[in-house]
Amino acid sequence: MLIRFLVYVLQTVDMDFARREELLARLDNQVITRARFFGGSDSVDLLFQFVKGGVGSKLCHKVLLDRVSSCLAELSRERKIVLANLLPSMKDRAKEKTDLAAKLQEAVGASEQIMQSRQKLDHEVCLEALFNFARDGMAVRPFVEYSLERLVHSVYLLTFEQLCRLAWLALNTADNKQLLSKILERLQQVDLQQEALVKLNFKDFSYLIWTLSAAPDKQQVRFVFDAYEDLIQAKSRLTAKAISQVLWAVTLKHRLKKPTHEKLMQSLSAVLEGLYQLTSQQLAGQTPAAQFRSFSEASAKEQTQAGLEELGTWEVMTLIWGVSRFDSPDTSLAVQLLAPVFLGKLDQFTCTELLMVFRVFAEQDYLAHPGHALADTAQIHSSFYDALISQLAALSPGLRIDEISIAMFYLLKSPQLQYRDHSDSLKRLFEVLEEKKKKIEVASPGAAHN
Repeated sequence: MLIRFLVYVLQTVDMDFARREELLARLDNQVITRARFFGGSDSVDLLFQFVKGGVGSKLCHKVLLDRVSSCLAELSRERKIVLANLLPSMKDRAKEKTDLAAKLQEAVGASEQIMQSRQKLDHEVCLEALFNFARDGMAVRPFVEYSLERLVHSVYLLTFEQLCRLAWLALNTADNKQLLSKILERLQQVDLQQEALVKLNFKDFSYLIWTLSAAPDKQQVRFVFDAYEDLIQAKSRLTAKAISQVLWAVTLKHRLKKPTHEKLMQSLSAVLEGLYQLTSQQLAGQTPAAQFRSFSEASAKEQTQAGLEELGTWEVMTLIWGVSRFDSPDTSLAVQLLAPVFLGKLDQFTCTELLMVFRVFAEQDYLAHPGHALADTAQIHSSFYDALISQLAALSPGLRIDEISIAMFYLLKSPQLQYRDHSDSLKRLFEVLEEKKKKIEVASPGAAHN
C-alpha cells in the first residue's frame, strides 16, 4: 500500500508542491515507524522508488538499507538485480550501502561455501552486481576473481548487452586475457556475423567500441571496429541519438574510415535539415544570424518539435563536441547549425555538459561568417555567449575545481569572448572556486595545495 501511494505521489505531476511535500513527509515517517515489519522485497521496492524520485530523508534511507540487509537471504534474483543497480546510484549512506554491497556479493557468489561447493552461478545476477559495484569501487576482490573465472564459461549464455559489460570488466578489473579471448571468440562466431550484425543497436555496440579502445592488442580487436563501421554503412538512416552514440564511442579513440565519416556527416545533415525545415544548400548559404532566425521559425512547427524531443542534452552536447573534433570541411557548418539547437535547450543542460559545449565554442569561433559585418557578428556573439556563460556561472557550484579553472582560463584567453564584458561571471566562478578550496582545507588541511 505504501509503495503504491509513493508511486502515485511521485507520478502526479500536477499536484500542488506544498501538498506533495506534506504527503512525502508523512510517507517518510510511516516508513521509519513501520520498517521493522517490512519484508525484503517491499524494502527494496520502497528504497528504489525513494532513490529514483530523489526523495526520502537520510534516516528513511538508512532504515530501509538496514532492513534490506537483514532480509537479504529471502530476496529473489530480480530484487538482487534491482539492488545491484540501485546501490551505486545512492548519493548518501556510504557506509551502509558499501556494507550491504559486500553482503550482496557474498550472497551472490563470494561466500566460501559457494566457492568451495562450486555451485552453479546465476550469471545474470552475478554480472549485474559485479559490473555496477566495480564501476562504483564497491566490488570485493574475492567476488571479482571468482565471478570472472566462472563467467568465462557463460559468454554464450549472455545477451549482447551483457557481453559488452563483461568486456569492460575483463579490461578494467583484471588483466583477464582468457576472458577477453572468449568474448572475442563469441563476437566473431555469433554477434558480428552479417545476418546478426544488422540487428544490433548502437547503444550497446558503441559501449563495446568505447571499451575495446583500451585493449592492449589493437589488432586482436580490429575485426570488431570493422564490423562497427559496416553497421554504420548498412543502416539506411541514422537518428540523431545513434550519431551521438557513434561520436561518443570514437571521438579521440578511433579514426573512422573516410566513407564511414561521410555517411555520419550526411546523416547529421539530414537530421539538421529536418530541424530547420530547409535543405543543406539553403542552410550553407545563410549567415549565422539568418540560421538562428530560421531555427526560431522552424521550432514552432510540429515536425521540428518532434525532432527536438528525440534530442536530449547529452545527445546535443556529444554531437557538438564529437563533430568539432573532426578535421573536415563539413565541421564548421554542422557545429554552427547545432548552436541554435543548443540554445533552445540551454536550461536543461547539466553543468558538465555546459562546460563541454563552452569549450568547443571558446576554442574556435564557429559563429563567425566570411564577409559578415562586424556588428552582426558581435550581436550573435552577445546573444549566444552571454546566455551560455551566464548559465555556466549559475551552475558552477556543481563543477569540480579543475573544471572551474578550465572555464576561467577560456573566459580570460579566448579571442571570441572579448566582444563582451564577462567580469560578473568570472567573479562568480572565482567565488565558487574559493569556497570549494576552503571546504577541502577544512576536511583535510593542506589538501587543496597538493
